[in-house]
Amino acid sequence: MVPTKKRRRPNLLSHTRPPAFNKAPSLSSQATRSLIRRHHTLQKQLHTARHGGDSANAEKLEQELASSGGLQKYQQASLQGQSASRGGDSSKILMEWLHPAILPPLHSHAAAPHAQRKKLKMLEVGALRRDNACARSGWFDVRRIDLRSQHP
Repeated sequence: MVPTKKRRRPNLLSHTRPPAFNKAPSLSSQATRSLIRRHHTLQKQLHTARHGGDSANAEKLEQELASSGGLQKYQQASLQGQSASRGGDSSKILMEWLHPAILPPLHSHAAAPHAQRKKLKMLEVGALRRDNACARSGWFDVRRIDLRSQHP
């Protein structure tokens, strides 16, 4: 009798993916908020220390920022906080506020023909996502500013 080979179970696809495709560990919503708030507080304190000439305190604050993950960890927490599973970004709420008061006159029949209507101008500071509700509406000419953008 010929011994049969035992079949090996194939590896899970998630175990064979390169590291770039593996998901980053998720933070709880409370941890995300805490990290973002702490980063803002440290940045304000650092600004005050630098302009006050307190170089020792400024150096201490820079080290604390770096030990907490710095800008990269802050941006990851911000992106995670704006994920659809956590309610999305605030652009949806802005569109709800603007819609009844400002936007219908922009698209009413009494307004100028479509080609002559001007879009509202919007400056988006700290733009994490290009595909938010304001950008998708077609009502805005959006200018985005982000020092370390996650998009091309």
